[in-house]
Amino acid sequence: MELIPSIDLMEGKVVRLVRGDPQAPTVYSDDPVRTARHWEAAGADALHIVDLDATLGHHRDHRQTILDIIDRVNIPVQVGGGIRTPERAAEWLEAGARRVVVGTMAFHNRRALETILRQLGSERIMVAVDYAADRVMIKGWQEATAIEPLEALRQLLHIGVQQFLMTSIARDGTLEGADLTTLRAAAQLDGARIYASGGVSSIDDLRRLDRVGVTGVIMGKALYEGRLTLDAARRVVAP
Repeated sequence: MELIPSIDLMEGKVVRLVRGDPQAPTVYSDDPVRTARHWEAAGADALHIVDLDATLGHHRDHRQTILDIIDRVNIPVQVGGGIRTPERAAEWLEAGARRVVVGTMAFHNRRALETILRQLGSERIMVAVDYAADRVMIKGWQEATAIEPLEALRQLLHIGVQQFLMTSIARDGTLEGADLTTLRAAAQLDGARIYASGGVSSIDDLRRLDRVGVTGVIMGKALYEGRLTLDAARRVVAP
């Protein structure tokens, strides 16, 4: 199971939100590049970079910061946040990102998603399936769709998506544990590679996720607040 710290960027700082609420960010660092290098040195398999300002439609541009992170670390970097056109997705991959994470595009512009799958390859594309009250949420978790998360996975698998980042919004940033029921069902879908996010707080949570069969886990608040370490995590989950 891949262990992937998240670096969420807002106004030039590394932050964490609770349930996606942008009004009350907790700031953990004003040096995102140093944070990235710290997690690399600590043993991360990859880094998950999210441009929250781009996700929320703010004007601040974190492009140079993300490019600096890609340039300064030697582990894979996946980039998400506001990537809603094939051109934007291609730009990040050409800049050195291993994968791009798209959300709104997958549900508002299925043709664009099919285009990047065809042109860029399914190994380079991860679809974010963010959900609350059993509905997929888009546009920075501000708009509900009519589709349930598992049905979304089935539809997206049908057009060639293989990698999914599943986030339980109700648990995100809460340290209340992962949504094992949904993740277990998702991991059992043929061909789906599931990356879990939201609520991870302990080594026991990681053990449970490993047993569920997810491909990787995105970790945020628990790492930043010292509730678990990558070294301890590596000792209890299979690589």
